[in-house]
Amino acid sequence: MKKLKIGVAGLGRAFAVTAPAFRDPRVEVVAGADPRPEARRRFRQEYQAKSFASVEEMCAHPGIDLVYVATPHELHAPHACAALSAGKSVLVEKPMALTLEDGRRGR
Repeated sequence: MKKLKIGVAGLGRAFAVTAPAFRDPRVEVVAGADPRPEARRRFRQEYQAKSFASVEEMCAHPGIDLVYVATPHELHAPHACAALSAGKSVLVEKPMALTLEDGRRGR
């Protein structure tokens, strides 16, 4: 069975709440991005996965199929656009964007 390789944008509360859903045999968390060094360190220990200081850097990683965007709300739209620009599928924590303009930007 081919596993879905997931990169997580934002290693804070939103990810912590949904992390149990990623403990599924059909998926593998392979990377995470967060500007906080301590969050990246904990993530590496728990998931034995790569970590990045920026979402854009993580999105460039070729081993990621899908990016789960769990960053602060005001960063959802730009981080989703970064993932889409890198050819990744995207799952965005709500809200997708703070304004209608930001939500339409990717069209």
